[in-house]
Amino acid sequence: MPGPRHERPVVDADVDDTTSDEDQTHMATARFNDTVIADSDDAIMVEGALYFPPEDVNTEYLREISKTEESWRGTAHYSDVIVAGQVVPSGAWHYPEAADAALDIEGYYAFWNGVEVTS
Repeated sequence: MPGPRHERPVVDADVDDTTSDEDQTHMATARFNDTVIADSDDAIMVEGALYFPPEDVNTEYLREISKTEESWRGTAHYSDVIVAGQVVPSGAWHYPEAADAALDIEGYYAFWNGVEVTS
């Protein structure tokens, strides 16, 4: 049975004809409770969310809790973010086996809902 439907933020951005945020990698950090959860020079922006390569994510702070089938990305796996006993429910998600249209972010993690992401 699929997990709860999670709505992630979508940010509209002004994009010129030559490049978009989705064509570039970004330096980014995700932190909660003053603890770095992810830090990367190769984060990818997709629909307003920064996705971190799996090798740049401290997965010891994540506990998978649910899955949801999504139309073009595949099955999203949601995780609580847990640091020093404090929890951000569904604070992270990733696509371990992304659909063909989302292969660029397969295995990558994104954060929200109380996890501070800066770039």
